[in-house]
Amino acid sequence: MKRNHLINQGFKKQINLFLTVVLFFLWPMINPVLAQEYLFDKEFPIEIELLLPLDSIKAESCSDAHYYKAILRYTERGGEKISLKVRVKKRGNFRCDSRNCTQPPLMFNFSKKSVKGTLFENQDKLKLVLPCRPGRGKYQQYIQEELAVYKLYNELSPYSFKVRPVKLTLQDINRPLDTVTLYSFFIESEEAMALRLRGKILNATNVRQREFEPFSMTRLSIFQFMIGNTDWSTTEPHNIVILSLNPFEPPVPVPYDFDWSGIINTPYSRPNSTLPITKVTERYYLGRCIGADTLYRVIKEFKDKKASLIELITKEKMGLSEGSKIKMKDFLDEFFEMAEDKSWLLKRIDGECFTN
Repeated sequence: MKRNHLINQGFKKQINLFLTVVLFFLWPMINPVLAQEYLFDKEFPIEIELLLPLDSIKAESCSDAHYYKAILRYTERGGEKISLKVRVKKRGNFRCDSRNCTQPPLMFNFSKKSVKGTLFENQDKLKLVLPCRPGRGKYQQYIQEELAVYKLYNELSPYSFKVRPVKLTLQDINRPLDTVTLYSFFIESEEAMALRLRGKILNATNVRQREFEPFSMTRLSIFQFMIGNTDWSTTEPHNIVILSLNPFEPPVPVPYDFDWSGIINTPYSRPNSTLPITKVTERYYLGRCIGADTLYRVIKEFKDKKASLIELITKEKMGLSEGSKIKMKDFLDEFFEMAEDKSWLLKRIDGECFTN
């Protein structure tokens, strides 16, 4: 009897080992997000050459932009040089308009078949954020600063977009000698973010803040207050993606686009016109009115992560200039000074919040 028990135990171990091996090899197919994360799992910049009809793309209407054929070149980790056929178009709202920015953001459209086995495997569409006005050093820093803000929210919330820095060389195929190298970054697609978090994007409008999961909504509102950003709304929605993690529970908000925040303070940014502030470096709380218990829980989360947030801004690999580091650190320090007096902060929030 004992011998049979030992045989059964050994058989179970073999079965468990077999299932483990099978799941190991099948998991990328069962869970394709692993391949998608490959692009976003490192912090160092990808060096990319992009050959495209740049002037034609810039001349397109923002409201009806068309894709153009382009060639994307980069080098894999093993040294293999890769050349991919892609399609590219201009995108965005404010930064898409040539009256505001001389270089619009871009949207990449990949063929899943052609990118199989490459860094871009399983990617479909990807946003690329570029300097609004290339050739002006401060605009290059604004891109690095916005990238850092995405990283700050990554540190605070799992419900956030991943980003990957890119050192991009742009070459217009109609002017081969005219090239420019810019720092930029890819943003994880909405679909990939939702897949990674086992959720689903809700294409809904007129969603009130009270309809979101309370803690994640408060966390986002406090974060936007911390960075001095009033360029967002859940009702339209504007610069917010609505993510459902469970059809029987409230959704969570996921923010993007931070170039109008006070922590960056771009020359073109301005506060929400409905608010009683005149510049983006003045903070204003755009969240719902909240009780002291919820606020204190969120503030404690922020304070517990203060050291890692400051370190993220000041570390060398972020590519920020010393001036950018000082500016952003000072802005964060100002918030944390406010947070030390929790009752004062609650009183201020109560004076600026809304009830819906």
